[in-house]
Formats: sequence, C-alpha cells, structure tokens
Amino acid sequence: MEVLGRDDENTLVGVKLEDAVAQIVAIQQSSLEEKGLMIYWVHGRNAFMFFYPGDKNYRVEMKRLRRELRKTNGNVSEIVAGEPLQVGSHTFYPIDVRMPRRPCFPYMLLRQEGLFDHSDFTPYLLRTAEKRDAILAWLNRPKRGM
Repeated sequence: MEVLGRDDENTLVGVKLEDAVAQIVAIQQSSLEEKGLMIYWVHGRNAFMFFYPGDKNYRVEMKRLRRELRKTNGNVSEIVAGEPLQVGSHTFYPIDVRMPRRPCFPYMLLRQEGLFDHSDFTPYLLRTAEKRDAILAWLNRPKRGM
C-alpha cells in the first residue's frame, strides 16, 4: 500500500488488488502457526493485521466496536455479516463494519465486483461462518437492562 497524500483528516493510499491479496495470504499463512482468529483492516496503518485466540487486544477491539455501535454518533454505525470472500485459496467469512467517513477501498478491491458500496465497510475476516456468527451475535446483543 502506497501513501499518495495526506490532509488534516485523511490519508490517500494507493492500493493494488495484488498487494491486498498478498498481505492477507501472508498473514493467513503466518497466523496459522498461532491459530489466528481474525484478520482485519487497520485504517491508521493502511494495512491488514490479525488477532489470535487469547490476544488481550482482541477483547479490547471487540468491546470498542460494540461500544461505538451503541453510541448515537459513534464511529461505527452498522455491523453485519458479509458475504463469503475468497482470497487466494481460502474462503473467509467477514464481519462488515460500517465506519462513516472511513472508506476501505482494499475491501472493494478484494470483492472484485467494482462496487464502491463495498468500500463503505471495513472487513473483519474470520475462518468459519460459525465463529463469525457468534461474534456478530455478541456485537449486536442489546445492552443489559434494555
């Protein structure tokens, strides 16, 4: 991923499909050794990263997403199950997270359908639909006492 420019609010990044695929495939391979749980896009780094089971940061990130979703004007406005995504030889099961004013063009490229609507979501990629659905249910669970 190549940084093309910046202003006060945004960083313009040049992204190639081949680069995004290579990043995910490399992470997928290395995360197998640590039984990687989730691959996700980090806007501030303009790169894909991963969490593994037991990773303290995983719990922090999931709680942050849920907290932001519950806020009236939070940084997350929607969290839904995405369609299965083929990257290299592996099928991932995404959680699509809508972050207003934070487009994710690598996700649009990975979808390979040419729809800019895909950039409205930031992907959190999981290895199984069951794990995705369990996390999604937890993220969308109503606040206790409501």
